[in-house]
Amino acid sequence: MKYPPSISRNDFWSGSVIALLSLLTLAAACNDTPTAATHKVPTVSVCQTLGTNTTLITTVPLSELASYQAKGAYVAELNVDRNSTVGDGMHFKTITEAVTSARATRVAKGETENAVCRITINVASGTYNGSTAASIDPTFERFPIVIDVPKISVVGAFKMGVDAQGRATGVGISSDASIILPVPALIIPGTTSQTAVSEEIFVVNGRVNGSKGNDAVIEGFVMRSGHADTELVRGGQGVLSLRVQNLVVRGNKFEGNFTERVDLRASSATIERNYTSGAGATCDICLAGPGVFTVRDNRITEGGGIPGILSVPATLLPVPTIVERYTLPDQAAVTATITNNEVRGHQSAPVGVGIRFATIGVFAPNVIGSSTGIVTGNSLINNRFGIIIEAGFPVTGGSLRGDMDLTTSGNTLSGSCQTDLYFSLTRHTQGLGVGNNQPYLKNSAYKVSLGSDLSFANAWYANPTGFGNTLLVNGTTIANGTKHSYDAAKLCSATTGADTTTKTIDKTTSVDSGDNQTGVVGTALTNPLRVLVKTGTVPRVGITVQWSAAFGTIANATSVTDASGVATAAWTLGSSVGAQTATATVQTTTPVSVSFTATARAGAIGVNTKAIGAQR
Repeated sequence: MKYPPSISRNDFWSGSVIALLSLLTLAAACNDTPTAATHKVPTVSVCQTLGTNTTLITTVPLSELASYQAKGAYVAELNVDRNSTVGDGMHFKTITEAVTSARATRVAKGETENAVCRITINVASGTYNGSTAASIDPTFERFPIVIDVPKISVVGAFKMGVDAQGRATGVGISSDASIILPVPALIIPGTTSQTAVSEEIFVVNGRVNGSKGNDAVIEGFVMRSGHADTELVRGGQGVLSLRVQNLVVRGNKFEGNFTERVDLRASSATIERNYTSGAGATCDICLAGPGVFTVRDNRITEGGGIPGILSVPATLLPVPTIVERYTLPDQAAVTATITNNEVRGHQSAPVGVGIRFATIGVFAPNVIGSSTGIVTGNSLINNRFGIIIEAGFPVTGGSLRGDMDLTTSGNTLSGSCQTDLYFSLTRHTQGLGVGNNQPYLKNSAYKVSLGSDLSFANAWYANPTGFGNTLLVNGTTIANGTKHSYDAAKLCSATTGADTTTKTIDKTTSVDSGDNQTGVVGTALTNPLRVLVKTGTVPRVGITVQWSAAFGTIANATSVTDASGVATAAWTLGSSVGAQTATATVQTTTPVSVSFTATARAGAIGVNTKAIGAQR
């Protein structure tokens, strides 16, 4: 066969093959015979080693898992679902079992302090009940859930929404949520949280001369103490850590009546995009060195602990029996970078405060402390004090040494009941004249660099002569003395911890507010009740709305406004036929409310599509 001069033999045959394939493809497209269904091949994520120094997580067919495991690979993704079929080493009914399995893998591989691959435990949406006591229920968690091997991520289904400033709103971006609910409620098995440790949901532990939960991640959970909002009892911790590095606590929602939401000791950690609400006891986010901490993009709402965020160089508070007691060093340094958080409504008397730094930790009077605080871009609203820097827990006969280096910029402080900024070279209460004769520090220095966000002219301080201490502000040594106008009898608001800025509340719109629905007695209405909270024309984020029903029940006594200023509640009608009412209330200068009406009918009724359409 002869080929045109410009076309080689290979080019001719290549073109012919392409043309033939095109014709075959066209013929197949015109064929009416259905093709076989494509089945998704089950896969699994494994950690495998390639060569001498290369390790990676890859997805392989489930049918080939055994061959990969024979070569030293291990499963890198576990799943928790109360309704799952278990027994394959990858699916579990409880978080406790999944963490135990991950730990066994780490120990078997000798990865007790460092690991090459992360093991991720994905927890499905649902409510996970548990207790500190053993249970015969296979879906019951055993608290605390202990992570003491490296690179374990426990990831729930709750995806935290954020506002325009990147701060947690407390509202998920979907309805999915992994809720951890202790039954019975968590308690302090002792007199106080300073003489006995609260029961915990998660403990991230670095064992002395043993395995360590370094690089752990706890993310995407709604954590509850088990105590009702109306209870006066406090108990429980969301997360406790000791002797671990690079811990991340991210995107969790901590609800009320914990003694501490997050209590991190002798660790380094990042605490970001978490939301706390409801009553507390000591501190909401508690940081104790030696360690380095980053606290950012969190929203800590009214009624929580005494400080919203507390940082100290060291502590020797009690630990649970499964954790070895900490040995205090002679000296300890802590650095806390606190950025873009909102802390609101911490008004406990006498020293409720948004952010507090102490230079001597609790039960650590002999440790010479060094604290560094970088405080930038935070909103500190309606607290008794905005920021306090103080000696903390000095004891006569102790070291009485504690230095502080504080830098601030870009913060906004408003509504501080006493003052925005207070420095004390003794315990905070002693400097205000309401202490119990606690000693002053000696030969210690507070070095302070204030940005334009804070003025020292309005600050309070307690630094009398005779102790050798120095208060240096923006390069100027402040003369010894005491300045404050503390008023112990001052009422910071009509309701302790309430946000009393002027607000309005109204139904969202006539078509989606949930008003004027009809339902069967004793059943939940189809659509939730919805309100919009604003100051002027600006929607308010993170505002607590209180719900009540004259008939029936509201599923949640309180809810929090999202990034659009909207809060919702589900209403189950009462047993009486006829009109029923429910009310939503927010605290402001004078509390404001809005009412909803529903009609309850007896027995089963047909679906009124016209009415439902109108409500949507």
